[in-house]
Amino acid sequence: MHVGLNRSGYLPEFMHIIEGKTHDAKAAKSLKLSSGSIVVFDKACNDYAWYKQLEDNGIFFVTMAW
Repeated sequence: MHVGLNRSGYLPEFMHIIEGKTHDAKAAKSLKLSSGSIVVFDKACNDYAWYKQLEDNGIFFVTMAW
């Protein structure tokens, strides 16, 4: 499940629920995120090209980089 929170009130703006057989990273890349969004994910999403796309679109991200 992916949840988008509105930063001004921390209320959900969207919920994206996927089947367990779909990898989270694949589903996350299909989300339409606005500039200024902050994305938090674990190290299973190590995709440096996607990180670059996020950065180019003004989207911040936090991840574990082991």
